[in-house]
Amino acid sequence: MAKLIDSGKATDGQIKDFKKFFSARYAIEEEDGGTRTPPPKQIAPQALQDSGIPAIQEAVINYN
Repeated sequence: MAKLIDSGKATDGQIKDFKKFFSARYAIEEEDGGTRTPPPKQIAPQALQDSGIPAIQEAVINYN
């Protein structure tokens, strides 16, 4: 989902699911004690890196 969001190809349903399952992990605590969650487009690149998928893809592509 992060790749789809990052590329602008995600459906509304996919964005909703991404928010539901991943947004809390990337919530930012504010000075006043509250929290805010950045929009999916902002956190998608980090979520993709955290998933480990790019490293796996690179390993598979470079496997000889």
